[in-house]
Amino acid sequence: MGYMHMRISAGVLSVIWAACICGTVLALAWYDTRIYTFAPRANTAPVKLPSSSGIDSSAQTSGLHKYTKPTVTIFLHPYCPCSRASLTEFAVLAHEFRGMADFRVLFMKPISRQRTWVERSSLYARAQAMPYCTVNIDDNGVEAALVNAVTSGFTTVYSPEGRLLFSGGITGARGHEGNNPGEEAVRVILRKYYSSRDGKTLTNLWSTAAPTFGCTLRDTSQ
Repeated sequence: MGYMHMRISAGVLSVIWAACICGTVLALAWYDTRIYTFAPRANTAPVKLPSSSGIDSSAQTSGLHKYTKPTVTIFLHPYCPCSRASLTEFAVLAHEFRGMADFRVLFMKPISRQRTWVERSSLYARAQAMPYCTVNIDDNGVEAALVNAVTSGFTTVYSPEGRLLFSGGITGARGHEGNNPGEEAVRVILRKYYSSRDGKTLTNLWSTAAPTFGCTLRDTSQ
């Protein structure tokens, strides 16, 4: 009886152990693919870039057209660990389409913080070292609010005329590097833009979107 009892106990423990492992794996998978959403329009950029936005301010020209190239912008929380992957994929795109689009990195800074709070972050330092990118601080998240960005890693692509071509994430899951649907969508859009400069083939591409995986831009506790 003692031997049988030990075998039954060992079996029960094995089942419990397996259940714990499965639960942990499922929890991690849920965390990796969790999407932050706070409102119906969260992470859904407007189809026309608001005129008050300063995202494209440095692309102004003296000609008839205000902007000369598509603008790719990523919104980041300076202390979001999973945004390192987003920044890596952004750097890949910036290198691939250097000179063909303006790549902007905007770091959220809440009104209660000084600029040094952002500048001390390793993510900010990494972005500053990236070629082909312009890095700025988004005071009080003004620019993020204009395009409904609430998640770190949220990326937009606007045409020179301010028309939305893409909005969403450029990683496949939280903190996961490598090619993914969002990154590939940006790549296809930029290629098509330059293969048909009149924009006719881009008529419906603004609706192209991908989930954004990252920390909330509204979380200022870190």
